[in-house]
Amino acid sequence: MLYTQLDHNKPRSKEQLVALKARLSDLAHAYCGSHIDWDDFLMTKECFQAIKSLRMNEDIIIKKPDKGSGVVILNKNEYNDKVMTILNDTTKFIDLGPATSNDNTAKIETQIQRRLLQLNKEKLIKKKTEYKAIRPTGSQRPRMYGLPKTHKKDVPLRPILSMIGSAQHELAKWLTCLLQPVLQDLSANCVSDSFTFVEEVRNFSFFSSSVFLCSFDISSLFTNVPLAETMQICADALYNNNVLPKPSFPRDIFVELMQLATSSVEFSFNNMY
Repeated sequence: MLYTQLDHNKPRSKEQLVALKARLSDLAHAYCGSHIDWDDFLMTKECFQAIKSLRMNEDIIIKKPDKGSGVVILNKNEYNDKVMTILNDTTKFIDLGPATSNDNTAKIETQIQRRLLQLNKEKLIKKKTEYKAIRPTGSQRPRMYGLPKTHKKDVPLRPILSMIGSAQHELAKWLTCLLQPVLQDLSANCVSDSFTFVEEVRNFSFFSSSVFLCSFDISSLFTNVPLAETMQICADALYNNNVLPKPSFPRDIFVELMQLATSSVEFSFNNMY
């Protein structure tokens, strides 16, 4: 919120703008981890009691909006119906039944553990620190939730699959690091955020009669990505480039690990698996 209040000010340089955003982010994290002095707040005791009562209300659900800051209060039944409308697409999702009797988290964790151990013994994962970092232990079941798109008609939900703490999480983070050189190599015409985009457009000279700006909105983008084809594209970009650093294992192992991290992920919503 503080950053948005600075919109009317012009930064001295891009570097200082990036430094400011980083500093504000550091301050926010430090503040969230510090002791709260309730006397510093303008909110009254009645305000906190009202918030507590909302949290205790089982008929509503409180979410942050998909874009921007704020709080969205939704009817719980309506929220569940909107998520189930997404999950009822049988071309993308399979209903496995109640989560209590169909949870395969431990089995998936063991499968990934055994494969990583084998690769470690074959010295294809050369660093023991890497093996220990990506080996899953005490994994949690991935969970689905939705963020309300308050800027759109009827407030649809953006489905979010939280993989934090899952059996695939650390492996996926490690593979992301391996793919980072590909991202940098292919992102010459990409911008890191909307602030950079605005600056680029302001400095772009063009004839208004021959250039136009358009935006494409793809419905359910991630569930429509062709997964197998995407993994092959990533592997080609990494292994067929003579300049980029290669992983310590062959291309087929890389694709296999990507499949372990991304394919056929089992998750729960509202106690259903």
